[in-house]
Amino acid sequence: MMKRLFTFLVLLFIITAQVSAKEEGKKDEIIRNATIDSLLSRLASMDEDTNKVNLLSRLTVAYTVFDVEKAFEYCQQSLDLSKKLKYFKGEGVALSSFGNLYMNQAKYEEAIAKIKEAEKIYVEIGYKKGHAATLNNMGMIYMYKAEYDKSIEFYTLSLNIEIELSNEDGISSSYNNLGIIYYYKGDYDRAVEYYLKSLRIRERLGNKQEVAQIYNNIGGVYYQQGDIKTTEEYFLKSLKIKLEIGDKQGISATYGNLGILAKMQDDFASAVDYQLKALALRKELKDKEATASSNHSLALLYLAWGNYEKSLEYFNEALSIFIELDSKYSVANIHNSLGDYYLQTKDYEKGIESLLLSINLSEGIGNKNLTKDSYELVARLYFESGVFKNAYTFHAKYILMKDTLFNEDRSKEIGKLEAKFEMENKQDEVKRFEEAQILIDHENETRTNNLQFSAILIFIVAVFGFIAVLGRFKLPLRVVEGIIFFAFLLFFEFLLVLSDPYIETYSSGAPLVKLAFNALVAALVFPLHSFFEESMKNRIFKA
Repeated sequence: MMKRLFTFLVLLFIITAQVSAKEEGKKDEIIRNATIDSLLSRLASMDEDTNKVNLLSRLTVAYTVFDVEKAFEYCQQSLDLSKKLKYFKGEGVALSSFGNLYMNQAKYEEAIAKIKEAEKIYVEIGYKKGHAATLNNMGMIYMYKAEYDKSIEFYTLSLNIEIELSNEDGISSSYNNLGIIYYYKGDYDRAVEYYLKSLRIRERLGNKQEVAQIYNNIGGVYYQQGDIKTTEEYFLKSLKIKLEIGDKQGISATYGNLGILAKMQDDFASAVDYQLKALALRKELKDKEATASSNHSLALLYLAWGNYEKSLEYFNEALSIFIELDSKYSVANIHNSLGDYYLQTKDYEKGIESLLLSINLSEGIGNKNLTKDSYELVARLYFESGVFKNAYTFHAKYILMKDTLFNEDRSKEIGKLEAKFEMENKQDEVKRFEEAQILIDHENETRTNNLQFSAILIFIVAVFGFIAVLGRFKLPLRVVEGIIFFAFLLFFEFLLVLSDPYIETYSSGAPLVKLAFNALVAALVFPLHSFFEESMKNRIFKA
Protein backbone atom coordinates (compact mmCIF):
# COMPACT_ATOMS: atom_id res chain seq x y z
CA MET A 1 0.00 0.00 0.00
CA MET A 2 2.76 2.44 0.92
CA LYS A 3 4.59 1.76 -2.32
CA ARG A 4 1.45 2.66 -4.25
CA LEU A 5 0.82 5.75 -2.15
CA PHE A 6 4.37 6.91 -2.61
CA THR A 7 3.82 7.15 -6.35
CA PHE A 8 1.33 9.99 -5.70
CA LEU A 9 4.31 12.27 -5.21
CA VAL A 10 5.12 14.30 -8.26
CA LEU A 11 8.65 13.26 -9.18
CA LEU A 12 9.87 15.41 -12.03
CA PHE A 13 13.45 15.04 -13.16
CA ILE A 14 13.48 18.64 -14.36
CA ILE A 15 13.77 17.76 -18.02
CA THR A 16 14.28 21.23 -19.41
CA ALA A 17 13.80 22.48 -22.96
CA GLN A 18 16.52 25.05 -23.51
CA VAL A 19 14.76 27.66 -25.63
CA SER A 20 11.71 27.88 -23.42
CA ALA A 21 9.71 31.09 -23.33
CA LYS A 22 9.55 30.88 -19.53
CA GLU A 23 12.04 32.56 -17.20
CA GLU A 24 13.57 30.88 -14.19
CA GLY A 25 11.53 33.20 -12.02
CA LYS A 26 11.25 33.51 -8.31
CA LYS A 27 14.84 33.56 -7.10
CA ASP A 28 15.63 36.68 -9.13
CA GLU A 29 12.43 38.57 -8.28
CA ILE A 30 14.12 41.59 -6.71
CA ILE A 31 16.59 41.98 -9.60
CA ARG A 32 13.79 41.53 -12.12
CA ASN A 33 11.66 44.25 -10.54
CA ALA A 34 14.62 46.62 -10.54
CA THR A 35 15.20 45.81 -14.23
CA ILE A 36 11.55 46.53 -15.08
CA ASP A 37 11.66 49.83 -13.24
CA SER A 38 14.78 50.80 -15.17
CA LEU A 39 13.21 49.82 -18.51
CA LEU A 40 10.01 51.74 -17.78
CA SER A 41 11.92 54.89 -16.84
CA ARG A 42 13.83 54.74 -20.14
CA LEU A 43 10.67 54.03 -22.13
CA ALA A 44 9.01 57.31 -21.16
CA SER A 45 11.69 59.44 -22.82
CA MET A 46 12.46 57.36 -25.92
CA ASP A 47 11.85 58.38 -29.53
CA GLU A 48 9.74 56.08 -31.69
CA ASP A 49 12.55 54.16 -33.33
CA THR A 50 13.94 50.64 -33.44
CA ASN A 51 15.56 51.07 -29.99
CA LYS A 52 12.10 51.58 -28.53
CA VAL A 53 10.87 48.43 -30.29
CA ASN A 54 13.71 46.44 -28.75
CA LEU A 55 13.00 47.85 -25.28
CA LEU A 56 9.30 46.95 -25.61
CA SER A 57 10.39 43.41 -26.50
CA ARG A 58 12.48 43.25 -23.32
CA LEU A 59 9.52 44.43 -21.27
CA THR A 60 7.37 41.72 -22.87
CA VAL A 61 9.82 39.06 -21.69
CA ALA A 62 10.16 40.63 -18.24
CA TYR A 63 6.40 40.56 -17.63
CA THR A 64 5.81 37.12 -19.17
CA VAL A 65 5.99 35.16 -15.90
CA PHE A 66 4.08 37.26 -13.39
CA ASP A 67 1.81 39.65 -15.34
CA VAL A 68 0.66 38.15 -18.63
CA GLU A 69 -1.76 40.98 -19.44
CA LYS A 70 1.05 43.55 -19.32
CA ALA A 71 3.24 41.22 -21.40
CA PHE A 72 0.55 41.10 -24.10
CA GLU A 73 0.15 44.89 -23.88
CA TYR A 74 3.86 45.63 -24.43
CA CYS A 75 4.10 42.94 -27.11
CA GLN A 76 1.26 44.62 -29.06
CA GLN A 77 2.98 48.02 -28.73
CA SER A 78 6.21 46.47 -30.05
CA LEU A 79 4.35 44.93 -33.02
CA ASP A 80 2.46 48.15 -33.88
CA LEU A 81 5.60 50.31 -33.77
CA SER A 82 7.58 47.76 -35.84
CA LYS A 83 4.89 47.84 -38.55
CA LYS A 84 4.85 51.65 -38.50
CA LEU A 85 8.63 51.79 -38.90
CA LYS A 86 8.69 48.89 -41.38
CA TYR A 87 11.15 47.26 -39.01
CA PHE A 88 10.63 43.65 -40.15
CA LYS A 89 12.98 42.01 -37.67
CA GLY A 90 11.17 43.72 -34.78
CA GLU A 91 7.83 42.62 -36.25
CA GLY A 92 9.07 39.02 -36.35
CA VAL A 93 10.30 39.20 -32.74
CA ALA A 94 6.94 40.58 -31.56
CA LEU A 95 5.00 37.83 -33.39
CA SER A 96 7.33 35.21 -31.88
CA SER A 97 6.69 36.70 -28.43
CA PHE A 98 2.94 36.46 -29.02
CA GLY A 99 3.46 32.82 -29.94
CA ASN A 100 5.38 32.19 -26.71
CA LEU A 101 2.71 33.91 -24.61
CA TYR A 102 -0.05 31.82 -26.19
CA MET A 103 2.08 28.69 -25.78
CA ASN A 104 2.47 29.38 -22.05
CA GLN A 105 -1.33 29.59 -21.81
CA ALA A 106 -1.69 26.28 -23.69
CA LYS A 107 -3.44 28.11 -26.57
CA TYR A 108 -1.48 26.13 -29.10
CA GLU A 109 -3.36 26.93 -32.31
CA GLU A 110 -3.03 30.67 -31.66
CA ALA A 111 0.65 30.15 -30.85
CA ILE A 112 1.25 28.22 -34.08
CA ALA A 113 -0.45 30.93 -36.17
CA LYS A 114 1.71 33.73 -34.69
CA ILE A 115 4.94 31.76 -34.94
CA LYS A 116 4.24 30.92 -38.58
CA GLU A 117 3.78 34.63 -39.29
CA ALA A 118 7.12 35.32 -37.63
CA GLU A 119 8.79 32.51 -39.58
CA LYS A 120 7.53 33.92 -42.89
CA ILE A 121 9.05 37.32 -42.11
CA TYR A 122 12.39 35.82 -40.99
CA VAL A 123 12.63 33.77 -44.20
CA GLU A 124 11.85 36.84 -46.35
CA ILE A 125 14.52 38.99 -44.70
CA GLY A 126 17.04 36.12 -44.44
CA TYR A 127 17.27 36.22 -40.63
CA LYS A 128 18.35 32.61 -40.08
CA LYS A 129 18.86 32.84 -36.33
CA GLY A 130 15.25 33.98 -35.87
CA HIS A 131 14.08 31.29 -38.30
CA ALA A 132 15.84 28.61 -36.22
CA ALA A 133 14.18 29.97 -33.05
CA THR A 134 10.69 29.83 -34.60
CA LEU A 135 11.24 26.23 -35.72
CA ASN A 136 12.43 25.39 -32.21
CA ASN A 137 9.30 26.94 -30.69
CA MET A 138 7.11 24.97 -33.11
CA GLY A 139 8.89 21.83 -31.92
CA MET A 140 8.14 22.81 -28.33
CA ILE A 141 4.44 23.38 -29.05
CA TYR A 142 4.08 19.96 -30.64
CA MET A 143 5.96 18.47 -27.68
CA TYR A 144 3.36 19.99 -25.33
CA LYS A 145 0.63 18.61 -27.61
CA ALA A 146 2.30 15.17 -27.36
CA GLU A 147 2.68 15.08 -31.18
CA TYR A 148 6.23 13.86 -30.88
CA ASP A 149 6.98 13.02 -34.52
CA LYS A 150 6.06 16.56 -35.58
CA SER A 151 8.12 17.91 -32.71
CA ILE A 152 11.15 15.92 -33.91
CA GLU A 153 10.61 17.26 -37.44
CA PHE A 154 10.72 20.90 -36.30
CA TYR A 155 13.56 20.43 -33.82
CA THR A 156 15.60 18.76 -36.58
CA LEU A 157 14.94 21.64 -39.00
CA SER A 158 16.04 24.07 -36.29
CA LEU A 159 19.16 21.98 -35.63
CA ASN A 160 20.11 22.03 -39.33
CA ILE A 161 20.03 25.85 -39.40
CA GLU A 162 22.03 26.10 -36.17
CA ILE A 163 24.66 23.79 -37.70
CA GLU A 164 24.71 25.97 -40.84
CA LEU A 165 25.27 29.03 -38.62
CA SER A 166 27.92 27.17 -36.53
CA ASN A 167 25.97 28.29 -33.46
CA GLU A 168 27.19 25.81 -30.85
CA ASP A 169 24.80 27.04 -28.16
CA GLY A 170 21.83 26.54 -30.50
CA ILE A 171 23.14 23.15 -31.66
CA SER A 172 23.49 22.01 -28.05
CA SER A 173 19.96 23.18 -27.21
CA SER A 174 18.52 21.36 -30.24
CA TYR A 175 20.28 18.13 -29.26
CA ASN A 176 18.90 18.48 -25.72
CA ASN A 177 15.37 19.09 -27.02
CA LEU A 178 15.56 16.05 -29.30
CA GLY A 179 16.75 14.03 -26.30
CA ILE A 180 13.67 15.15 -24.37
CA ILE A 181 11.33 14.09 -27.18
CA TYR A 182 12.89 10.65 -27.50
CA TYR A 183 12.63 10.35 -23.70
CA TYR A 184 8.89 11.03 -23.92
CA LYS A 185 8.60 8.53 -26.78
CA GLY A 186 10.26 5.89 -24.61
CA ASP A 187 13.23 5.57 -27.01
CA TYR A 188 15.77 5.83 -24.20
CA ASP A 189 18.84 4.88 -26.24
CA ARG A 190 18.21 7.72 -28.70
CA ALA A 191 17.45 10.07 -25.79
CA VAL A 192 20.84 9.36 -24.17
CA GLU A 193 22.55 9.66 -27.57
CA TYR A 194 21.26 13.22 -28.05
CA TYR A 195 21.82 14.19 -24.41
CA LEU A 196 25.46 13.14 -24.70
CA LYS A 197 25.88 15.15 -27.92
CA SER A 198 24.50 18.19 -26.10
CA LEU A 199 26.65 17.47 -23.05
CA ARG A 200 29.91 17.43 -25.04
CA ILE A 201 29.19 20.88 -26.49
CA ARG A 202 28.09 22.36 -23.15
CA GLU A 203 31.19 21.07 -21.41
CA ARG A 204 33.35 22.65 -24.11
CA LEU A 205 31.46 25.95 -23.78
CA GLY A 206 31.86 25.82 -19.99
CA ASN A 207 28.17 26.38 -19.18
CA LYS A 208 28.01 24.54 -15.86
CA GLN A 209 24.32 25.09 -15.17
CA GLU A 210 23.35 23.52 -18.48
CA VAL A 211 25.82 20.64 -17.93
CA ALA A 212 24.07 19.98 -14.61
CA GLN A 213 20.69 19.94 -16.39
CA ILE A 214 21.94 17.36 -18.88
CA TYR A 215 23.28 15.12 -16.10
CA ASN A 216 19.84 15.38 -14.49
CA ASN A 217 18.12 14.46 -17.78
CA ILE A 218 20.36 11.44 -18.35
CA GLY A 219 19.64 10.35 -14.77
CA GLY A 220 15.93 10.55 -15.58
CA VAL A 221 16.39 8.15 -18.52
CA TYR A 222 18.16 5.57 -16.36
CA TYR A 223 15.44 5.95 -13.72
CA GLN A 224 12.80 5.01 -16.30
CA GLN A 225 14.87 1.96 -17.21
CA GLY A 226 14.99 0.90 -13.55
CA ASP A 227 18.76 1.42 -13.22
CA ILE A 228 18.69 3.16 -9.84
CA LYS A 229 22.46 3.01 -9.28
CA THR A 230 23.30 4.82 -12.56
CA THR A 231 20.44 7.27 -11.96
CA GLU A 232 21.95 8.16 -8.59
CA GLU A 233 25.42 8.61 -10.14
CA TYR A 234 24.11 11.20 -12.63
CA PHE A 235 22.02 13.00 -9.99
CA LEU A 236 25.10 13.28 -7.78
CA LYS A 237 27.11 14.68 -10.72
CA SER A 238 24.34 17.22 -11.27
CA LEU A 239 24.24 18.05 -7.56
CA LYS A 240 28.00 18.64 -7.41
CA ILE A 241 27.84 21.29 -10.14
CA LYS A 242 24.74 22.94 -8.69
CA LEU A 243 26.49 23.23 -5.33
CA GLU A 244 29.52 24.81 -7.06
CA ILE A 245 27.45 27.47 -8.83
CA GLY A 246 25.01 28.01 -5.95
CA ASP A 247 21.86 27.04 -7.89
CA LYS A 248 19.62 26.66 -4.83
CA GLN A 249 16.47 25.84 -6.76
CA GLY A 250 18.29 23.11 -8.69
CA ILE A 251 19.97 21.82 -5.52
CA SER A 252 16.64 21.47 -3.73
CA ALA A 253 15.08 19.58 -6.67
CA THR A 254 18.05 17.19 -6.86
CA TYR A 255 17.93 16.58 -3.11
CA GLY A 256 14.25 15.68 -3.52
CA ASN A 257 15.03 13.25 -6.35
CA LEU A 258 17.87 11.65 -4.38
CA GLY A 259 15.53 11.29 -1.42
CA ILE A 260 13.06 9.31 -3.52
CA LEU A 261 15.87 7.10 -4.89
CA ALA A 262 17.05 6.39 -1.35
CA LYS A 263 13.50 5.46 -0.30
CA MET A 264 13.23 3.06 -3.27
CA GLN A 265 16.36 1.32 -1.91
CA ASP A 266 14.81 1.18 1.60
CA ASP A 267 17.45 3.59 2.91
CA PHE A 268 15.00 5.65 4.98
CA ALA A 269 17.66 7.54 6.95
CA SER A 270 19.26 8.91 3.74
CA ALA A 271 15.85 9.55 2.20
CA VAL A 272 14.78 11.68 5.16
CA ASP A 273 18.12 13.51 5.20
CA TYR A 274 17.82 14.45 1.51
CA GLN A 275 14.20 15.55 1.86
CA LEU A 276 15.01 17.70 4.93
CA LYS A 277 17.78 19.43 2.96
CA ALA A 278 15.39 20.02 0.06
CA LEU A 279 12.75 21.39 2.45
CA ALA A 280 15.18 23.85 4.06
CA LEU A 281 16.24 25.28 0.68
CA ARG A 282 12.67 25.53 -0.58
CA LYS A 283 11.65 27.44 2.52
CA GLU A 284 14.61 29.77 2.01
CA LEU A 285 13.54 30.34 -1.60
CA LYS A 286 9.94 30.96 -0.45
CA ASP A 287 8.75 28.40 -2.99
CA LYS A 288 5.48 27.38 -1.33
CA GLU A 289 4.42 24.65 -3.74
CA ALA A 290 7.82 22.93 -3.61
CA THR A 291 7.88 23.33 0.19
CA ALA A 292 4.51 21.60 0.45
CA SER A 293 5.73 18.78 -1.80
CA SER A 294 8.76 18.27 0.44
CA ASN A 295 6.49 18.14 3.49
CA HIS A 296 4.33 15.52 1.78
CA SER A 297 7.42 13.46 0.89
CA LEU A 298 8.63 13.56 4.50
CA ALA A 299 5.15 12.63 5.78
CA LEU A 300 5.11 9.52 3.59
CA LEU A 301 8.65 8.60 4.58
CA TYR A 302 7.90 8.82 8.29
CA LEU A 303 4.66 6.88 7.76
CA ALA A 304 6.61 4.09 6.04
CA TRP A 305 9.14 4.23 8.86
CA GLY A 306 6.36 3.92 11.47
CA ASN A 307 6.95 7.33 13.05
CA TYR A 308 3.27 8.39 13.07
CA GLU A 309 3.72 11.58 15.09
CA LYS A 310 6.26 13.05 12.68
CA SER A 311 4.26 11.81 9.72
CA LEU A 312 1.07 13.60 10.81
CA GLU A 313 3.02 16.79 11.52
CA TYR A 314 4.34 16.94 7.94
CA PHE A 315 0.98 15.93 6.43
CA ASN A 316 -0.68 18.89 8.18
CA GLU A 317 2.09 21.27 7.05
CA ALA A 318 1.67 20.17 3.43
CA LEU A 319 -2.13 20.32 3.60
CA SER A 320 -2.24 23.86 4.98
CA ILE A 321 0.04 25.17 2.18
CA PHE A 322 -1.86 23.40 -0.61
CA ILE A 323 -5.17 24.75 0.75
CA GLU A 324 -3.64 28.27 0.75
CA LEU A 325 -2.51 27.74 -2.88
CA ASP A 326 -5.96 26.38 -3.81
CA SER A 327 -4.33 23.35 -5.43
CA LYS A 328 -7.31 20.99 -5.58
CA TYR A 329 -5.42 17.96 -6.87
CA SER A 330 -2.71 18.30 -4.21
CA VAL A 331 -5.29 18.75 -1.42
CA ALA A 332 -7.15 15.64 -2.65
CA ASN A 333 -3.85 13.76 -2.80
CA ILE A 334 -2.94 14.70 0.80
CA HIS A 335 -6.38 13.59 2.05
CA ASN A 336 -5.88 10.29 0.22
CA SER A 337 -2.53 9.83 1.98
CA LEU A 338 -4.13 10.76 5.32
CA GLY A 339 -6.70 8.03 4.68
CA ASP A 340 -3.88 5.50 4.61
CA TYR A 341 -2.30 7.11 7.69
CA TYR A 342 -5.56 6.70 9.67
CA LEU A 343 -5.99 3.15 8.39
CA GLN A 344 -2.57 2.26 9.81
CA THR A 345 -3.25 4.06 13.10
CA LYS A 346 -6.77 2.47 13.24
CA ASP A 347 -8.58 5.80 13.50
CA TYR A 348 -11.19 4.70 10.98
CA GLU A 349 -13.62 7.59 11.45
CA LYS A 350 -11.01 10.25 10.61
CA GLY A 351 -9.72 8.12 7.77
CA ILE A 352 -13.18 7.89 6.21
CA GLU A 353 -13.66 11.65 6.61
CA SER A 354 -10.35 12.37 4.83
CA LEU A 355 -11.06 9.97 2.00
CA LEU A 356 -14.57 11.31 1.38
CA LEU A 357 -13.02 14.78 1.05
CA SER A 358 -10.44 13.35 -1.36
CA ILE A 359 -13.17 11.66 -3.43
CA ASN A 360 -15.25 14.85 -3.58
CA LEU A 361 -12.26 16.87 -4.84
CA SER A 362 -10.87 14.26 -7.26
CA GLU A 363 -14.29 13.65 -8.81
CA GLY A 364 -14.69 17.42 -9.18
CA ILE A 365 -11.45 17.79 -11.13
CA GLY A 366 -12.00 14.54 -13.06
CA ASN A 367 -8.91 12.72 -11.83
CA LYS A 368 -10.01 9.09 -12.21
CA ASN A 369 -6.83 7.47 -10.93
CA LEU A 370 -6.89 9.34 -7.64
CA THR A 371 -10.65 8.72 -7.31
CA LYS A 372 -10.11 4.99 -7.88
CA ASP A 373 -7.43 4.78 -5.18
CA SER A 374 -9.61 6.67 -2.69
CA TYR A 375 -12.57 4.34 -3.41
CA GLU A 376 -10.36 1.35 -2.61
CA LEU A 377 -9.06 2.85 0.64
CA VAL A 378 -12.42 4.05 1.94
CA ALA A 379 -13.91 0.60 1.23
CA ARG A 380 -11.21 -0.93 3.43
CA LEU A 381 -11.84 1.60 6.18
CA TYR A 382 -15.60 0.94 6.15
CA PHE A 383 -14.88 -2.79 6.26
CA GLU A 384 -12.50 -2.42 9.22
CA SER A 385 -15.07 -0.29 11.05
CA GLY A 386 -17.81 -2.89 10.43
CA VAL A 387 -19.96 -0.80 8.03
CA PHE A 388 -20.13 -3.55 5.43
CA LYS A 389 -22.86 -2.02 3.26
CA ASN A 390 -20.74 1.10 2.63
CA ALA A 391 -17.65 -1.07 2.20
CA TYR A 392 -19.46 -3.03 -0.54
CA THR A 393 -20.73 0.17 -2.22
CA PHE A 394 -17.29 1.77 -2.47
CA HIS A 395 -15.60 -1.48 -3.41
CA ALA A 396 -18.07 -1.78 -6.31
CA LYS A 397 -17.24 1.81 -7.31
CA TYR A 398 -13.55 0.94 -7.14
CA ILE A 399 -14.02 -2.09 -9.42
CA LEU A 400 -16.11 -0.06 -11.88
CA MET A 401 -13.55 2.77 -12.01
CA LYS A 402 -10.71 0.30 -12.34
CA ASP A 403 -12.47 -1.37 -15.29
CA THR A 404 -13.17 2.03 -16.87
CA LEU A 405 -9.51 3.01 -16.65
CA PHE A 406 -8.47 -0.41 -17.93
CA ASN A 407 -10.76 -0.09 -20.93
CA GLU A 408 -9.45 3.43 -21.66
CA ASP A 409 -5.89 2.15 -21.50
CA ARG A 410 -6.93 -0.83 -23.58
CA SER A 411 -8.44 1.44 -26.23
CA LYS A 412 -5.22 3.43 -26.40
CA GLU A 413 -3.25 0.19 -26.65
CA ILE A 414 -5.56 -1.09 -29.40
CA GLY A 415 -5.02 2.17 -31.26
CA LYS A 416 -1.28 1.64 -31.02
CA LEU A 417 -1.65 -1.98 -32.17
CA GLU A 418 -3.81 -0.90 -35.12
CA ALA A 419 -1.17 1.64 -36.14
CA LYS A 420 1.48 -1.05 -35.74
CA PHE A 421 -0.64 -3.47 -37.79
CA GLU A 422 -0.99 -0.92 -40.59
CA MET A 423 2.75 -0.33 -40.54
CA GLU A 424 3.44 -4.08 -40.61
CA ASN A 425 1.00 -4.47 -43.53
CA LYS A 426 2.89 -1.77 -45.42
CA GLN A 427 6.16 -3.49 -44.58
CA ASP A 428 4.72 -6.85 -45.79
CA GLU A 429 3.62 -5.21 -49.05
CA VAL A 430 7.10 -3.80 -49.54
CA LYS A 431 8.61 -7.20 -48.74
CA ARG A 432 6.30 -8.99 -51.22
CA PHE A 433 7.15 -6.40 -53.87
CA GLU A 434 10.87 -6.86 -53.23
CA GLU A 435 10.53 -10.66 -53.40
CA ALA A 436 8.56 -10.40 -56.68
CA GLN A 437 11.19 -8.01 -58.06
CA ILE A 438 13.97 -10.42 -57.08
CA LEU A 439 12.11 -13.25 -58.88
CA ILE A 440 11.66 -11.10 -62.00
CA ASP A 441 15.32 -10.08 -61.91
CA HIS A 442 16.32 -13.74 -61.55
CA GLU A 443 14.16 -14.76 -64.52
CA ASN A 444 15.62 -11.93 -66.61
CA GLU A 445 19.13 -12.92 -65.61
CA THR A 446 18.45 -16.59 -66.48
CA ARG A 447 16.99 -15.60 -69.86
CA THR A 448 20.02 -13.38 -70.60
CA ASN A 449 22.45 -16.12 -69.58
CA ASN A 450 20.68 -18.69 -71.74
CA LEU A 451 20.87 -16.37 -74.73
CA GLN A 452 24.57 -15.79 -74.11
CA PHE A 453 25.23 -19.53 -73.70
CA SER A 454 23.38 -20.22 -76.94
CA ALA A 455 25.43 -17.56 -78.76
CA ILE A 456 28.71 -18.97 -77.39
CA LEU A 457 27.72 -22.54 -78.35
CA ILE A 458 26.81 -21.44 -81.89
CA PHE A 459 30.16 -19.65 -82.15
CA ILE A 460 32.04 -22.77 -80.95
CA VAL A 461 30.18 -24.95 -83.48
CA ALA A 462 31.02 -22.41 -86.18
CA VAL A 463 34.73 -22.51 -85.20
CA PHE A 464 34.79 -26.32 -85.35
CA GLY A 465 32.93 -26.16 -88.69
CA PHE A 466 35.61 -23.81 -89.99
CA ILE A 467 38.30 -26.25 -88.80
CA ALA A 468 36.49 -29.07 -90.62
CA VAL A 469 36.90 -27.28 -93.99
CA LEU A 470 40.53 -26.27 -93.42
CA GLY A 471 41.62 -29.16 -95.68
CA ARG A 472 40.64 -27.07 -98.68
CA PHE A 473 43.27 -24.47 -97.83
CA LYS A 474 47.03 -24.74 -97.79
CA LEU A 475 48.00 -23.41 -94.33
CA PRO A 476 51.23 -23.61 -92.31
CA LEU A 477 51.33 -26.24 -89.56
CA ARG A 478 51.67 -23.60 -86.83
CA VAL A 479 48.52 -21.82 -87.95
CA VAL A 480 46.51 -25.04 -88.00
CA GLU A 481 47.71 -26.01 -84.50
CA GLY A 482 46.87 -22.48 -83.24
CA ILE A 483 43.33 -22.58 -84.65
CA ILE A 484 42.67 -26.03 -83.16
CA PHE A 485 44.16 -24.96 -79.79
CA PHE A 486 41.95 -21.82 -79.72
CA ALA A 487 38.84 -23.90 -80.51
CA PHE A 488 39.47 -26.38 -77.70
CA LEU A 489 40.45 -23.63 -75.22
CA LEU A 490 37.15 -21.92 -75.98
CA PHE A 491 35.32 -25.24 -75.55
CA PHE A 492 37.11 -25.89 -72.24
CA GLU A 493 36.22 -22.44 -70.86
CA PHE A 494 32.60 -22.87 -72.00
CA LEU A 495 32.34 -26.14 -70.07
CA LEU A 496 33.74 -24.44 -66.94
CA VAL A 497 31.29 -21.54 -67.17
CA LEU A 498 28.38 -23.90 -67.78
CA SER A 499 29.25 -26.16 -64.84
CA ASP A 500 30.32 -23.40 -62.40
CA PRO A 501 26.91 -23.04 -60.57
CA TYR A 502 26.88 -26.81 -59.92
CA ILE A 503 30.51 -26.82 -58.83
CA GLU A 504 29.79 -23.90 -56.46
CA THR A 505 26.85 -25.78 -54.91
CA TYR A 506 28.75 -29.00 -54.28
CA SER A 507 32.06 -27.41 -53.29
CA SER A 508 30.54 -24.61 -51.08
CA GLY A 509 33.17 -22.35 -52.58
CA ALA A 510 36.14 -24.45 -51.31
CA PRO A 511 39.11 -23.56 -53.60
CA LEU A 512 40.67 -27.06 -53.53
CA VAL A 513 37.42 -28.76 -54.57
CA LYS A 514 36.89 -26.29 -57.41
CA LEU A 515 40.51 -26.74 -58.55
CA ALA A 516 40.12 -30.53 -58.54
CA PHE A 517 36.95 -30.34 -60.64
CA ASN A 518 38.62 -27.98 -63.15
CA ALA A 519 41.58 -30.37 -63.40
CA LEU A 520 39.16 -33.24 -64.08
CA VAL A 521 37.53 -31.32 -66.94
CA ALA A 522 40.98 -30.48 -68.33
CA ALA A 523 42.02 -34.14 -68.10
CA LEU A 524 38.94 -35.13 -70.10
CA VAL A 525 39.36 -32.41 -72.73
CA PHE A 526 43.15 -32.91 -73.27
CA PRO A 527 43.00 -36.41 -74.84
CA LEU A 528 40.10 -35.27 -77.01
CA HIS A 529 42.15 -32.26 -78.10
CA SER A 530 45.18 -34.43 -78.95
CA PHE A 531 43.09 -36.92 -80.93
CA PHE A 532 41.21 -34.21 -82.81
CA GLU A 533 44.40 -32.26 -83.55
CA GLU A 534 46.22 -35.34 -84.98
CA SER A 535 43.20 -36.30 -87.09
CA MET A 536 42.82 -32.77 -88.51
CA LYS A 537 46.54 -32.49 -89.35
CA ASN A 538 46.54 -35.80 -91.14
CA ARG A 539 43.45 -34.83 -93.10
CA ILE A 540 44.70 -31.34 -94.01
CA PHE A 541 48.21 -32.28 -95.04
CA LYS A 542 47.14 -35.48 -96.77
CA ALA A 543 44.79 -33.33 -98.79
